Amino acid sequence: MTASSKRQENAEGSGVTRKEKHVARRRRYEGARAARGMTLIEIMVVVAILGMIAGVVGVAVMGRFQEAKVQTATLDIKGFADGLRLFKLKHSRFPTTAEGLGALYQEGFLEGDQKKDPWGNDYVYVSPGTKHPDTYDIMSYGADGKPGGDGEDADISN
Repeated sequence: MTASSKRQENAEGSGVTRKEKHVARRRRYEGARAARGMTLIEIMVVVAILGMIAGVVGVAVMGRFQEAKVQTATLDIKGFADGLRLFKLKHSRFPTTAEGLGALYQEGFLEGDQKKDPWGNDYVYVSPGTKHPDTYDIMSYGADGKPGGDGEDADISN
């Protein structure tokens, strides 16, 4: 069949060549495929990328979380120091080790329930202190709840 006979056939018939029909069919198929959505592999790639992003963000946030606990303990100790100064103004002395920080709550110098450190352990109060023999020591033993330690297990004191 020559090109002129194809054109003549197209003029007599539908006017569309086989190639044009194939291209039209292929466009319909691709349009339907695009309307269906993403393939499983595409979804898996997206999930993998989101997982990697979450991992990077998680590591950064966890480091900040430990720093925040140390800062919270430091601020709590400063709050106890303010209450202890008020106690001394009223009684001309600091509470004894036996009275402890609970005396500040009983006398109303600090409000609420007695605080625990950010790791859930009691703050340690010693009067007179070993580090500060003229006043007192207030300590948090850190994450491990034991004296000494490094990193997040390090003691925090006034």
